[in-house]
Amino acid sequence: GPVPIRLGSGIGMEVTSKAPINPTENGTATFPATIVGWESATTPDYSTATTWQNILTVKASTNEQAVTWTDGTEYYNSNEAIETYMLAWHPEGSLSGSTVTFTNGNDGSKDAMITQVVNRNKNTGNTDIPTLNFEHKSAQVIFKVKTDEEEYTGGEITPLTSITIKNVKTVTGFDLSTSPFSAIYSTSPTNVNVPVTSNLTIKNEVQDAGEGVMIAPEGNSITLDVVAGNVTYPDQVVKLIENGNIEEGKSYIVTLTFTRQGIQVQATVKAWEPGNGSGTDIDLI
Repeated sequence: GPVPIRLGSGIGMEVTSKAPINPTENGTATFPATIVGWESATTPDYSTATTWQNILTVKASTNEQAVTWTDGTEYYNSNEAIETYMLAWHPEGSLSGSTVTFTNGNDGSKDAMITQVVNRNKNTGNTDIPTLNFEHKSAQVIFKVKTDEEEYTGGEITPLTSITIKNVKTVTGFDLSTSPFSAIYSTSPTNVNVPVTSNLTIKNEVQDAGEGVMIAPEGNSITLDVVAGNVTYPDQVVKLIENGNIEEGKSYIVTLTFTRQGIQVQATVKAWEPGNGSGTDIDLI
């Protein structure tokens, strides 16, 4: 009879991932992922109808972790000559032909990730547990803020009202007709609002401005509107990388330093994958 794709206690489909919720080696935070499967004796055409579709609950961990099926356990075909080919993505979305479309689009808050295909049959699935390796398809931008120590000793700027990245695209799906699978970007640029910390007072020490946002990896700079201390600083250009273009899977940290002459901006690259950064100055209006 059919053999279940068993999960739990280290027996089942394990997952390696780095999610936007700051993964640890054995993370306990989780995220949902859509998983699809094709049953075939040979490598299938991924634009054809799937045999099944399900939702996984995945631990945000840099180590391999067992996953949980949301809509009931799936089974291997009872014929050992039939392989089950599986892939998964986050956030949840539907597959039509070879195109994955996210259920609720992407306002910059979703860390678009997809795996490559793994395949097993009813025998090999138990002796060689497949691992789904999630790969980032966006670039992440994280903002930090501080005041200049010399000019604002003991001084503060309040509040930080908003940071907006202007005219950027986001990842809204995946194309399964390419190898490796590639990201699909939003058709038109949009403004991405950074979820800033409510009523944040900018002080001498560096503070997180809010949550990171995910954008399509295009170009080497972004344009910001910043509102702080009831003053708006529009159309400020920040170069995230000196040479080349922004890359998927990298996290760019932008530090806004408020001085009496202007906002000094420094960008570095870290987290998901190490890299180099550069800085520039933004003048006050």
